[in-house]
Amino acid sequence: MILKVFNLYNRFLQKFPMCMQCLQTGILVGTGDALCQSIIEDTSILDFNLRRASEFFSIGTFVIGPPKVLWLRSLATYIKGQNGISVVIKKVILDQLIFAPFGLILFLVSLGIVQGKHPTEIKQVLRDDYAEILIANYKVWPAIQLVNFYLIPLQHQVLFIQTIAIIWNTYLSWKTHSEKRSVR
Repeated sequence: MILKVFNLYNRFLQKFPMCMQCLQTGILVGTGDALCQSIIEDTSILDFNLRRASEFFSIGTFVIGPPKVLWLRSLATYIKGQNGISVVIKKVILDQLIFAPFGLILFLVSLGIVQGKHPTEIKQVLRDDYAEILIANYKVWPAIQLVNFYLIPLQHQVLFIQTIAIIWNTYLSWKTHSEKRSVR
């Protein structure tokens, strides 16, 4: 059964690579928020915030997914080699120095927009949370990206990253909603 699902996934991935990778990003980003609500925040099924989970799904699908897919393709195209350790390290360094800071800004600004925040509120979120989240990113993601770029074929890199990122997205959901809990 699992093999059939994986084969079906691979067929769709070959036929519609951008759509599949963006959709899976959205599903897994939304899953991170759902886990945050149900496990960390201990939200009952009746109090589950479907809109919030949908916001995370939408940001993952339409905002984070496309540039992430294009970024990974660009790294594969422009950083060439036999996938030796020096090539992998170059990819990790570029990913963490260029995409990680950009992707985090993109996420935080997009979340603020879908939540209806005023631009000054979004700037305040960036001032308050950006550096702390980026530092947390640097504690986690370089090692994951090292494995990703060294072992995972390009067509499965987004799936690998986003599967691991369920935990990261749970953290992002908690971090971006923690001020609401402390106000209550």
